[in-house]
Amino acid sequence: MPKVLTQSQVDAYHRDGFVFPIDVMTSAEAASLRSQLEDAESRYPETVNAQNRNNSHVALKCVDEIVHHAGILDAIEDLIGPDILAWGSVLFIKEPDAKSFVSWHQDMTPEAQDARTLNNEHWATMLYKGAAQKRAY
Repeated sequence: MPKVLTQSQVDAYHRDGFVFPIDVMTSAEAASLRSQLEDAESRYPETVNAQNRNNSHVALKCVDEIVHHAGILDAIEDLIGPDILAWGSVLFIKEPDAKSFVSWHQDMTPEAQDARTLNNEHWATMLYKGAAQKRAY
């Protein structure tokens, strides 16, 4: 029996390779984590930037809290079981009205994956409500 997802969502993941949206934390939790990340950005601009975006969960408590968040882990467990390893983390920080973008891409082809493992990625997106309403994506 799934902890977070419905059986229909689990079936959709196994059929389609993705499932969304999934509510994994409250708005207050997301706002608090975002605030902590923004504080780290302002206090350590030479460290929290595009060049140093990999494995930030090792240095930033707020990113570690996302990586180890029970709601996220429970949803992943519903899909692949309890044997979960956080291999790494990557920050893609895009401020509202920024001209930069990350183009559509595929991180890994199925052929590149070992047949005994499942490469699973989860994305935690925290948007300013106003920025999301301001732009039509």
